[in-house]
Amino acid sequence: MSIESRDYNLTEIRSAFPMGIEVKGEKGESIYLVEETLVSNVTCTGYVETVQGTLSVSWTNFSDAISIVDNCKNVERVIGSVI
Repeated sequence: MSIESRDYNLTEIRSAFPMGIEVKGEKGESIYLVEETLVSNVTCTGYVETVQGTLSVSWTNFSDAISIVDNCKNVERVIGSVI
């Protein structure tokens, strides 16, 4: 798992990663989820805008037992805990 702060807004992130999906977090926040393409079904990164910039959380799991959907759910959970 990694957590970063970025200077990009969600519009720029959507343009850079057009295949992502937008979901609503537990607190109503918009989270933009992207499956990283370097190795498929391994890493999900979620982006959420805050007053201090865009926060990104990535969750990687190489286990065949864990799906990309599970990785993205973990990203959503962590973002909900952080913001």
